[in-house]
Parts: sequence; C-alpha cells; structure tokens
Amino acid sequence: MATLSLRVSDEEKNIITAFAKEHYLTISEFLLKSALETIEDKEDSLLGEARMLDLNNTVTGDLRQLAEECGLNYDEI
Repeated sequence: MATLSLRVSDEEKNIITAFAKEHYLTISEFLLKSALETIEDKEDSLLGEARMLDLNNTVTGDLRQLAEECGLNYDEI
C-alpha cells in the first residue's frame, strides 16, 4: 500500500477534518473517495463528449420507441 501526503493550510485542514467527521469518515477515506469520484466524473464526461462528437453515433429515439423495441407498452410503464 502506498502513502500520499499533501500540504494544506490550517484552515483547509480544519474544513477537511470537520467534513470527514460529520460524515463518519477518516480523513484518508474522505480524500480517497473524493479523488476517485472526481476522476470517474471526468472520465464519464470525456466519454460522453467523445460519443456526442462521434459522427458514427446515431440518435436512438425517444422512450416510447425504446419501450416498443423492447416489447413493452409505454403507457403501462
């Protein structure tokens, strides 16, 4: 297991510590969770952008059409 360290001001440390404590997390758990969620959000954003810009990507239709393709009655769901 690796260890990371970072420098923060006293005010930043107090904010991070208070937030982690309020959510029953250790500082390490909070910072790791926050960092990984940030990375995941950015990856999702880049993937969505790439798909929107892909000229081979086609529009699939609306929910009613999707329900029909799946053999479902849209008005019943």
